[in-house]
Amino acid sequence: MVEKNYYIGLGISKHHLSAVQLEKNTRGWHVNTMARRAVDPNTLQISIKEKPIKNKENFNIALQDLLKDIKISNKTIAVSIPNEAVKLSLVPLNISLMDHEEAIQTIKWKLRETIPYETDSMQISFQKITPNVDGEESVIAAVVNREIVEQIEQLLLRKKLKAEVIGVSSLNHLNLYSDYLKENNFTMVLTLFNDYFFFAAFDKNKLVYFRGKKISPFTAQGSREISSTIDYYLSEIEKERKPNKLGISLETEDIRNLEHTLNKLYPFEICPLNPADVIPSLRDTRYEKEVSLYSSALGAAQMLYYKL
Repeated sequence: MVEKNYYIGLGISKHHLSAVQLEKNTRGWHVNTMARRAVDPNTLQISIKEKPIKNKENFNIALQDLLKDIKISNKTIAVSIPNEAVKLSLVPLNISLMDHEEAIQTIKWKLRETIPYETDSMQISFQKITPNVDGEESVIAAVVNREIVEQIEQLLLRKKLKAEVIGVSSLNHLNLYSDYLKENNFTMVLTLFNDYFFFAAFDKNKLVYFRGKKISPFTAQGSREISSTIDYYLSEIEKERKPNKLGISLETEDIRNLEHTLNKLYPFEICPLNPADVIPSLRDTRYEKEVSLYSSALGAAQMLYYKL
């Protein structure tokens, strides 16, 4: 069990490890501590096919330094792994009458032709989404090679840490902002990383469309991919489901150029999302400039609370 209502999130990216310790109390979420450590460039090779950690010594050094800084109060954590190591799939499936294991096995069967490794090597989590206009139910499935998960678990165990939850960065951003998006009537979210973007759209608070792609969003090609993704969604939605606001959540460099480009292309409101809007204690000046870089770890820590 988690001690003292503290929840630890660890974000893994190609260039950094990020960790947060959150507290849940009667006033909401509070950040106790945050820390970030650079990872040697040759440490990680992010792929959906292979174990990502190529240099375990470098990874252990970065992790050890990170744990010294954050001084965690318990040994149960949630881990956020890079989007590039996970395949997200929209699977038409009515799971209402299925138990969890049956749903997992059915998803595996449906994805067996599209996943680049054997079905038995899949580790799957899923989320049910709203039925479409024809009443067909679907799930969004996050599929990862089990060897990737096992490698991360084993390295954490050496530090006497248990990875209770292992999730994907883009979905952890949605976890972080879930209530905020509903309360402020956002209908679209664009999540940006150094080499990946994720777009999601909602209807009545339910996820109805998403697309993730490995590409730098700050190049000309990346900007075109993002705008074509938004254009495709806008061309497909019904007229009565008018888009309202697009929130931009980032875990990378400044977004002003892209925000300016999107504002020229689209008539709806475009707003940067700030983790401090969800967790006010993040407005502390110690974190102000880099708070967005912890978004994946923050969302992971919250998922640990909801699971336990």
